[in-house]
Amino acid sequence: MAERYGIILIQSTRDAMAAEEQAKARQLQVRIIPTPGRIQANCGFSLKYELAEEIQVLALLQQMHIAYDGLYEAVQTGLTAVYTRRRKD
Repeated sequence: MAERYGIILIQSTRDAMAAEEQAKARQLQVRIIPTPGRIQANCGFSLKYELAEEIQVLALLQQMHIAYDGLYEAVQTGLTAVYTRRRKD
C-alpha cells in the first residue's frame, strides 16, 4: 500500500526548524526531513506533513512569516517515491 504525504520546501534551515517546533506544539504531524534529491531546492531541509493537515500547516507558516518554495505531494511505495508539484506560492 502506498503512503501519501506532503512536502513543503522551506527557504532556510532555521525557518524549517522553527516551523517544525511550532507545528508539534500545535499537535500537527510534521517533521523536518532532508529535501529529497529529486526535488530542486535552495535549502537542504523540508517539512513532511500529513496531507489532511495542509491547511493548518500553511496557516502556521503564514502566521510565522515563513517563506517556502513550493508544495509537493509524495506517493511512496516501498523504497520508491514519486513527487508531484502541487503549487508554488
